[in-house]
Amino acid sequence: MKLDLLKRMKSPYFWVWTLLAISVIFGVLFRIFDEHWLYVATFIPWIPITLFFAVAMVFAWIINPIRALIQRRKEKKK
Repeated sequence: MKLDLLKRMKSPYFWVWTLLAISVIFGVLFRIFDEHWLYVATFIPWIPITLFFAVAMVFAWIINPIRALIQRRKEKKK
């Protein structure tokens, strides 16, 4: 099995799992050392994850149905 890191880095799922792993690592370190900056660092990776899911929802609920409607109207005109 070939590890094609450049190909994987283009996938949004790679970044979601990487950010989740970073969050878990900082969470474990916070439990061990009980430092406030580790607590903050635990939640920072959730910012891009939340933005990724927000953009995905906008595409799923707004943009893709509008594209489908436009496509259907174009087919009706033919």
